[in-house]
Amino acid sequence: VARSVSEVETDDDDDDADADSGDDDDDDSHDSDADSEAESDSEDSEETLFVVDAANVAMRYGSSQRAFRTQGIRLCLEYLERKYRRCKFAIFLPDYVLSPKIVASNQRRRDRARLTGDDVDDFSKKIPDDLPYLLDLQRRGILHATPSQDYDDSYQIDYARRHDGTIVSNDRFRDAITKAPPDKRDDLASFLDSRILSFAFVGGDEFVPNPDFRLPVRLKKTPTSKKKKKRAQQRGTLTTTRRRRAAA
Repeated sequence: VARSVSEVETDDDDDDADADSGDDDDDDSHDSDADSEAESDSEDSEETLFVVDAANVAMRYGSSQRAFRTQGIRLCLEYLERKYRRCKFAIFLPDYVLSPKIVASNQRRRDRARLTGDDVDDFSKKIPDDLPYLLDLQRRGILHATPSQDYDDSYQIDYARRHDGTIVSNDRFRDAITKAPPDKRDDLASFLDSRILSFAFVGGDEFVPNPDFRLPVRLKKTPTSKKKKKRAQQRGTLTTTRRRRAAA
């Protein structure tokens, strides 16, 4: 379910290019074996997964107004894509943040609370300032909704653990550690301690990650995507052709 922003935007172009390219190209048009090997290493390198705590990022960006500012999410994603050549994202938010009807209802309740002098902070966390942007991320397969009654942090943590991801958040998730079974708490705390990328916003429009954070060393995995399989098959066909020519 995790996807990069640029991957979504270029899927159609890649499909068109694949359809236009033929399998009967002359072998001499291919790069040398050394170039092909270098390209293979680049293709097979594993993407870095960032699980973005969108509510935490948005509220941090809008902290001076105590508001859910989606521009913070946009700046975060843009920075990470510039910084890391191969990365993908997974974002989880509760249903009530993504429902136009519920958001409109919370806006009315917040306005009434302001008139009566009641606390509005709880409503602010449920009212994004740019709902269409979030819905667009959902449509593109980057953002995923969780049931309103569930603890959305659990989805983020579980997904990051199962997919070897890094969580972008200023939350230390102490409540999640407390909720874990006693025999699982140390493992969870150790994972979170090494996988939470904290951050700040500087000057209103610059996302600055913790400079002391280091991405964990990740094991190289066998590529499984259709495009990588297709490229591997093409390289195998090329090698077989060369061997036949050499034997002849």
